[in-house]
Amino acid sequence: VCSPSRSSPFPSLSPLLSRSSNCQTILRMLTTIVAIALLQSLYTLGDEGVEPPQFREDGLVIQVHQKPDTCIDSVRQGDTVSIRHAGFYGEQQIDADGGQPLKLVVGARHVLEGMERAMIGQCLGETRIVTIPPELAFDHEGMNFKTKPVPDGSTVTYKIEVVDISPRP
Repeated sequence: VCSPSRSSPFPSLSPLLSRSSNCQTILRMLTTIVAIALLQSLYTLGDEGVEPPQFREDGLVIQVHQKPDTCIDSVRQGDTVSIRHAGFYGEQQIDADGGQPLKLVVGARHVLEGMERAMIGQCLGETRIVTIPPELAFDHEGMNFKTKPVPDGSTVTYKIEVVDISPRP
């Protein structure tokens, strides 16, 4: 789509798409819109207690899907937490916890940077649905993947539930 040698499937956008940086920005915006539409189809966003999505400057879109009545503890950088998670690329599931919570240290890069950033402030028992842009997902420079489950430049969506926050010293 961004290559000048290919005919654009969006003829009305050809002047904008002719400049590579504009094309990449438009494609990222379209990918985010599609991911949000997918979220709406995967989960009921109108449940009681669900908050409006947060569109953050770093590109994350965070939707609180389920929140406890009282937040007794929330995730901070450096915490050891246990989470249940499932990751999606479009409608394809690309990652899951296998039925067992995943224990990790937030900030130690055991998971995607976008997942770690999205968990900061998440309450124990809270479930969030997070749309993660490519640069905080599988295209992140600090992550060395032998094989990626998605093409380069892909936005992914994760459902993350915090099931335990280990006591702090």
